[in-house]
Amino acid sequence: MRCPTCNHNDSRVTDSRPDLRAIRRRRECLNCFARFTTLERVEASTPEILKRDGKLETFDSSKIKSDLLSAFAKRPVPPELIDDLVNDVHDYAVGLEQRTINSTVLGQYIRERLKLIDPIACVRFASVFKAFTTVGDFLSEIDWLRQPSHQSTEAQQLVLFPVAVSPPPGRGRRRVGTRDRPQLPAVPAVPTDRPAVKRARRGRR
Repeated sequence: MRCPTCNHNDSRVTDSRPDLRAIRRRRECLNCFARFTTLERVEASTPEILKRDGKLETFDSSKIKSDLLSAFAKRPVPPELIDDLVNDVHDYAVGLEQRTINSTVLGQYIRERLKLIDPIACVRFASVFKAFTTVGDFLSEIDWLRQPSHQSTEAQQLVLFPVAVSPPPGRGRRRVGTRDRPQLPAVPAVPTDRPAVKRARRGRR
């Protein structure tokens, strides 16, 4: 295994951790003493990626990792997370069980994962994946990042637009009785006969 720092072809294993999908080995170069991580797993049938220009390329995990390293440049993300993400992309591509996968499908999967991990890295990756040419392209991507998930939207709609509950079957609306009605203050009767009106005027004086 060649060292990625000095390209020396001899190293020693300092740590080995088995995983469900691979074996992660921590190595140390015997020349420059730089440390790096390698993954060992069973090679499955690798699909081909259909590019936008119509060319076919064999799926290459190292190229995916290179793109992710550029997106995560100077971001507070551990290298192990990037390796796990590369493994997830590989498993997703193999799990589709297709000989040819459109690059748009694969790029959209990575874009969705980056949205949950690091929005800055997501914008960086999308700018290359979708070939941004204007500032509006970046603004559109930022608007997409601000959009809540489908589940959150439904939950919000349930709060803003509550569903009316129908009465149980066999029961109609309860009639409002006199006790339930609001009691208004009593209004004194207005006298209609003339003698009563005169007596009322005399009483006011």
